[in-house]
Amino acid sequence: MIDEGANSAPIETSTGFLERAMYAFFALFAGNLLLCVLLFVLYGFNAATQATRDPAATRFGDLVFMLAMYAAFSVAGWALVGLPVIAAVPAHFIIKMPWLLWLLIGALLGPLALAIISFLMARGNPPRFAHSQIYFYLSIFISAVAFRVYQALLRRHAPSLIPLRRVRH
Repeated sequence: MIDEGANSAPIETSTGFLERAMYAFFALFAGNLLLCVLLFVLYGFNAATQATRDPAATRFGDLVFMLAMYAAFSVAGWALVGLPVIAAVPAHFIIKMPWLLWLLIGALLGPLALAIISFLMARGNPPRFAHSQIYFYLSIFISAVAFRVYQALLRRHAPSLIPLRRVRH
């Protein structure tokens, strides 16, 4: 422990916005990669069970196209929601955040980004969310994983932001 004196507060150096944005983009990539692995495993299971019934039901190209589209929407959601959250929330708050709170915030940011993108794509018309529940579930999964990876990266690469405890003599 570092003794900072009786009346002094811990001195912290903050990470810059670009560094935190890079961590968040890497975390988004990790969330999308984990989704990709999960969907490829489910695709393999589906292909093994459905191959005898309907070979057209398991198209690998459709899965790759869906993942590419979802990655594009993830980047758009990161730009519309992720970057403002990074700018608004101090890094030391995210580092100290308990697991239930980061899970809740991470689970809310993905559907928020998807809803904002849907409103923007509707161009003033009310968007229709019929048959889109799976995309909201996927956005919850990706954003919760990404938020946890972002917190872990902040903890690992910005240890000066972890609050120091005072040593009592």
